[in-house]
Amino acid sequence: MNELAKNLQRWMELRDLSQNRLAEKAKVSQPTIFRILKNPDYSPGERTLRKIQAALDVDANWHDRRSNATESRLYASEWESEDDLDSNEFSLAPMMDIDSSSGQGRIVLFESEKYKLPFRRYTLHKVNVQPSDVVCYRIAGDSMEDRILDGSVVAMDTSDTKPRDGKIYGFMDGEVFRTKYLIRHDGEGMIIRSHNENYPVEILDADQVRDRLKIMGRVFWHSSLC
Repeated sequence: MNELAKNLQRWMELRDLSQNRLAEKAKVSQPTIFRILKNPDYSPGERTLRKIQAALDVDANWHDRRSNATESRLYASEWESEDDLDSNEFSLAPMMDIDSSSGQGRIVLFESEKYKLPFRRYTLHKVNVQPSDVVCYRIAGDSMEDRILDGSVVAMDTSDTKPRDGKIYGFMDGEVFRTKYLIRHDGEGMIIRSHNENYPVEILDADQVRDRLKIMGRVFWHSSLC
């Protein structure tokens, strides 16, 4: 893969664009995008490159074969509404109004969207999370301290529902929504563990897992105010 193809591939990933979608935005054919990516001997014309530049919303030297594409538009900005954010830069994740706890758990009274939180598409790409799979909610309780503080907002990847040891998951335990480490145990069993050592470790057998647990997603991000 030549530098042009590498740069194009990187910017497509940063912008979360497929070949078909980029071709549509740039008003070029999909085979043209494919040839740039796959044929090292293909050299597109300047007009085609300018169309792709406009579709990607990047600088004119994005395709410079002497340099790699980089995400340079990192800046702090104030925003008040969704219209203030560049949809090519940001993805909006729903903040769910869930009565959740990282302690012994709380009954889920309701689940509705309160508002949305912005995430840079570049950040999600770096952690291999699709924007459409992100859901946020607030933690109540101290069982995950000092890893996740009481009152923190967390984001989970709802496509990742197969426990991997050492990862934190949001899950339904009967009618209770909880946030804990989940660790596979003895075949189809599960260990539920808090970060705070004052909370006991729970060990479920395979039948209890099937009857009680529904994994909603893996927590990949959290934020709190000190």
